Parts: sequence; structure tokens; C-alpha cells
Amino acid sequence: MRGTMRFPVAALLLSGTLATPLLAERLPVQRHGVAEGLAEETVTALLKDSRGYLWVGSLNGLSRFDGERFRVYGVGDGLPKARIFALAEAADGAVWVATSGGLARLGASDPSTRPAFKPAGPAGGKPVEHVWADPKGRLWFGTGGEIFEGGRGDTPPRALGLAAAAPGAVVRLIRAGAEGAILAGTSKGLFRATPGGKPERVPLSKESRQEDVRGLLIDHAGRLWVATPGRLFVGARGWERSGAERAGPLLSNGRLDLPEAPGEWRVLDAIPGAGSSAWQRILELKDGRVVLTTTAGLVLVNGDRLEFSGRRNGLGDGILGELLEDGTGNLWIGTQSTGLLRLRPAGFTSFGEDDGLLDVQVADVFRGDGGALYVASRGNTTLARQEGKGFRSIRWPRAAAPVLGRLIWGRSVVRDRSGAWWVAGPGGVARHPAAAFDESLARGKARTFGAAEGVPGEVSALFEASAG
Repeated sequence: MRGTMRFPVAALLLSGTLATPLLAERLPVQRHGVAEGLAEETVTALLKDSRGYLWVGSLNGLSRFDGERFRVYGVGDGLPKARIFALAEAADGAVWVATSGGLARLGASDPSTRPAFKPAGPAGGKPVEHVWADPKGRLWFGTGGEIFEGGRGDTPPRALGLAAAAPGAVVRLIRAGAEGAILAGTSKGLFRATPGGKPERVPLSKESRQEDVRGLLIDHAGRLWVATPGRLFVGARGWERSGAERAGPLLSNGRLDLPEAPGEWRVLDAIPGAGSSAWQRILELKDGRVVLTTTAGLVLVNGDRLEFSGRRNGLGDGILGELLEDGTGNLWIGTQSTGLLRLRPAGFTSFGEDDGLLDVQVADVFRGDGGALYVASRGNTTLARQEGKGFRSIRWPRAAAPVLGRLIWGRSVVRDRSGAWWVAGPGGVARHPAAAFDESLARGKARTFGAAEGVPGEVSALFEASAG
């Protein structure tokens, strides 16, 4: 697979390998970027189609992932422009692409020869900001400040009327509401249109005209979740009968207090643990939990708690955006500038420099006294011990670790029963006297056993005999 998992620690720690689990908050994250075949590393749209392909929109092209490799589509493949805004699959299996130059369509039975995509939707090359297929298979798209229901055959698309309700609005999201209503998240607020009716604003606050809606979800309990950069709103079933201007707090004494009474709203301003950041997208997972992206990391609604994961948890430095859960439970996360992340429901946990390792090229992992976990770097230049949720590292003096740059692998470091450390090298083995695991150990005077002491050549494995 081209998108291989990268593990800074080669003690890549399978749960069955060690007797006790590692105490770490690193998430099992795999990154896919340009090096793995992605078109571009700012992800703007995600879609998993009925045939199992993962489609990834970006600022400079469209990628299709088949589980092993990416195929990239651009203007030469029929896309009006390479900048992708949104993706949707219609009832007939066709994939629709909203771009900065209009809509394009790839039919389920269309040949894969170039150009694969065919122009569709409004003429004139205008940007189409969003495209969405509703539960009945109807196609909707947003362009020029208006929302259209896609026409069929000779029937032209029908305008919903958003342009009159919010002139100049940019359509961010379109979703299905209760009783056939259409919800629209826009740069100028949230709007709801009943069947046959015109869009009406859903009041979120006194400044609702300035609320830029970035995330929209109706969960399994009928609650409406609305994410704007500065606030997260949650309304209980019946939310459409009242506004959120008098919403109560969503967090109470550090606990999540979701609205339950019909029409009740609650709001959260700051993102706990995320510093200065903004809300982005919202997704309900198959197990009923809600996950949200922010400009600083990922927020998981777990019971009555909000759990935040960010850079130190392996999610990188990029702004998180698009969300998608596939059929096997993988959570795919689009980022702005660091590619596509796959968060697996289970798997390896990786550790790196952020966790205290001085060298991420690992040659050996072993248990020491009291069950402590130790990590020796390639060439035995550093040694790390797990402490809490991270590692404490020391660096051996160069003279005491003459294997710098050499490929010394295997059980090349041993602590004997007296507490002394034995470190393998290309010219023999060095013995470091017992000391606390800190810089005093690294500074201690080591005795080297080489050819003169009967240890010829390069040593790559050490063991302590039962007699010591």
C-alpha cells in the first residue's frame, strides 16, 4: 500500500506483544499526502461512494482512493476547474463534483477513458460552492448565492429562494430537516425551507446575520448541531419552533449538558483545551457519538464529556476540516495543508519526539526493572524510558557510543542485576556503572570491552546468563 503507516517508534507495540498496555494518548493515525499519491494536501471534500471508492477533493485536483493507491483527476479529465468545493453521489450512482468552474458528473457506467467527467449543471463556468444528494436521491447545489434543486431531463433546476432571503450568501452546507424541510448553512446564517416554502432564517443569536455556519448535523435524537467559527449551538427536537438567542450553557461544571426539553437550545463558546481555535465540521459516528473538527484539533462528545485531541495526540499541525466515517470504522479527516488523516478504530499507537524521544530511529524495545519500558535508538546513541504518558531520554556520550550511524539492531542494550548498563558497539561492548536514570547515567565513566578483553568484532546482541 502506498499510504503506509509511519511509526516513529519501531517498538510499534502490538497489544499482544507486551503484558501491559502503554500509557499514551497518541492516536492510531495514518497520514496520506502528496508523497502517497494525493493530488494536493489541502482537503476540501470527502465522499465514500457505493462502490467503495474514497473520493478526496482538494485545492488542486480530485483523488480517488481504492484502498491501495490514489488516482488523480484534473482539468484534463473533464473537471471544469481543479479547485474542488464539494462531492456527492446521486441515486443512480453518479459522482457529482462542485468546482470553482461549475459542476461535473461521472456516471456509474461511464468509461474511465479521458475525459472521464462530463460538464453538468448551470452554464457559464460559475463557481458551485456545494452539491448534495438528499435521502430521496434528488440533487441540490449552491451557486451565486442561490440553492437549486437539480432538474431532470428537459426540466431546468428550481431555485429555492435563498438569494432573496440572504443576498450574497455563500452556501456552505445543505442538509435534510424534519418533515421534508431543507436546511442550509451559509456564510450569512442558518436557513430552513419547508416543502414548497421559501427559506427562513433560524435565529442563532442577536448577531445571527454574521454567523458563518461551517458545520450542520441532525443526530439520532433529533437534535440540531450548528457549528460557527466562534460557537457551537445544539437545539433539542422541536428546535425550529424557537430561536437560540436565549440558549443556556452547553457545559455545566465541566460536564456536557445536552438540551432535552422540546425546543431547548444550548451553546458553547470556547473549545475546552484547544486554546484559540474555531469550530469546523460535525459528524455523528455509527455508535451515536458526535465528533467535531476545529482549527486546533478533534473534539469527541463521549457521554457527558468533551474530549479534545490535537498535535500531541498525533493529529499534526494542520487545521482539521472535512469528516467521513467509512464502513470499517475508519475516521477520515481532511486537513488544510497536511493532507488526509485516517484515524483507525484500533491499531498501533505511535510515539515520537513530541513524546520525549531524542531519536525516532528505534532498534530495540524491552522491559527492565520493575516492568519499566525502555527504547534504544538505532546505533545505541540514546536510551529512553517510559514515564507516565511520555518518555524520558538520555544521550550516551559519543565516545561511549561509538556506533553512531551504524546499523546496530536487536537486543543491543541490557541492564544487569547489579543495575549496570551494557551497550553493544562495533568494537565490543561498553559497561556503564549503575546510576539513576538521568544525565548522571550518561556522564558516568564507561568501561569498554574489546578485542583485547576477548570481545572481537561488532556486537549486535547481548544477554545476561542465569549466573549473572
